[in-house]
Amino acid sequence: MFEGADGTFLGKYDVPVERAGRWQLWAPSARSGPGAADVLGALSRHVVAEATRRGIERADLVLEGSHRHHDLVRSCLVDAGFDLAEQKFVFTRDLTALDSDRPAPDGLTTFRAATLAEGSDLLAAALHAEGEREGLEEWSAQVPCEFPGVVAVQDGALVGVALRSVRPGKRLLTLQHFGLVPGARGSGLGTGFLDETLHRAADAGFATYLGSTTTDNTAMQRVFERVGCERVGTRLILRWTPA
Repeated sequence: MFEGADGTFLGKYDVPVERAGRWQLWAPSARSGPGAADVLGALSRHVVAEATRRGIERADLVLEGSHRHHDLVRSCLVDAGFDLAEQKFVFTRDLTALDSDRPAPDGLTTFRAATLAEGSDLLAAALHAEGEREGLEEWSAQVPCEFPGVVAVQDGALVGVALRSVRPGKRLLTLQHFGLVPGARGSGLGTGFLDETLHRAADAGFATYLGSTTTDNTAMQRVFERVGCERVGTRLILRWTPA
């Protein structure tokens, strides 16, 4: 957090997840006014300086389309060394209206943190992310056990993973990862899997789901629409790696 000489709040950025040499963080924000550009520029450079100092190998920064300084933040981040990695559509769903009195589909299992190590090989394959396996233990320690996520199992094999994100706001659900292994894609399982994940999250006390997918992933966009999600905005993922 940046403060003025008199202790007045000027701006900040947050790093909600740090694991396996990677950061996932939210775009810097600043108090509106004539000095906002200077503060946002300083915050963007500070992200890079801190990531370099700590030996971070990759920093992925989320910039919501609704950010009040969207264009200015993007410009400051690019000047600091960030590149555009992905463009996404954002979807939301009110979970308070879901009917919890329904049978769960066969083959879906609520995930407990204690099972992560046992399934780490399958999870690492399902996530398709380098370094993700090393981060599973740390991730499981951060996520409350009452709803760390859901897995889909078919014929004894893990075919889908929904991992909950660590994010401020106990009643807002976001997913660090949602997806099926390659052999299960196109089977129609994705819609039922997300629907069941949202129902279980509602039972755990979450009120709202917020998800996103890349603008060219029309299949996932259809999954969101089929489970009653509404498209509400856009999101940019900007990435920094050491030069």
